[in-house]
Amino acid sequence: MSDQIIARVSQSLAKEQSLESLVRQLLEMLEMVTDMESTYLTKVDVEARLQHIMFARNSQKMHIPENFTVSWDYSLCKRAIDENCFFSDEVPDR
Repeated sequence: MSDQIIARVSQSLAKEQSLESLVRQLLEMLEMVTDMESTYLTKVDVEARLQHIMFARNSQKMHIPENFTVSWDYSLCKRAIDENCFFSDEVPDR
């Protein structure tokens, strides 16, 4: 599978014309590799203490909305980074 992913990333980099289309392709590939039902790209404004979800891919029940802003201090992402936990398949328990 890794050869397929590398080939697909190469094709996407050569063909995509916008950041959005490239990110959407990468999120889809990330989902394939990790088997996660939601993948997303965020931007953190450390000074404002906010995390903004820029792009999201939701393939099952969990729905992460795009253009959604949450408090950085209470986000699952910040807690995971603070705890050096870079993967969890038990999100409801975190």
